[in-house]
Amino acid sequence: MNDAAANPIRGIEAIVVGASAGGVEALLSIFGELPTDFGLPIVAVLHLPDERRSQLADVFARRLRIPVKEARDKELIEAGTLYFAGPGYHLSVEQDR
Repeated sequence: MNDAAANPIRGIEAIVVGASAGGVEALLSIFGELPTDFGLPIVAVLHLPDERRSQLADVFARRLRIPVKEARDKELIEAGTLYFAGPGYHLSVEQDR
């Protein structure tokens, strides 16, 4: 048995979550349990109207113990940080080592 099969967590580099606008409370509940030293970046995409500025990062930052940001183009993702796509944007992550 290889190492990945013996320890399924090893090899995971990020957590990615998608939800509808109704998923905000569920995500707050899940992410609210994360410790301040959580070791993986988290990328979250919620279906929201794109005609106005999103308050998601602000809402989550006030309620979580980990840093929260709205992702910016070509920004390097950091372990232990939650990133949201901005309204009207897709969010893609590229491997760059």
